Amino acid sequence: MRPATVENPAAKPHTLSVIPASAATEDQLTATTTTTTTSATTFEVTVNGEPHATSAATLDALVGELDFAGVRVATAVNGDFVPAGAREKTPLEPGDKIEIVSARQGG
Repeated sequence: MRPATVENPAAKPHTLSVIPASAATEDQLTATTTTTTTSATTFEVTVNGEPHATSAATLDALVGELDFAGVRVATAVNGDFVPAGAREKTPLEPGDKIEIVSARQGG
């Protein structure tokens, strides 16, 4: 076997073992390979009027990224109110305009 390095620009290099088909066993020829993608694409959104780079795929992930996890906040994406229960299923896209509002005490 000879090792080969496969590079993914978004992830760390991985080393694979390359086995010529003529030297491989039947089990090796029928084995299933599972690939897990761990790379995250960063894109720009606007949060409360300010540009923000994020890799959050959902509104819920962005709320957590901005340290609002566990805090009662109101959220909107592109002017549409998003209830807390729907944030996990609300995908984000580049250019989205997000509003996150929390209650403040005092006067």
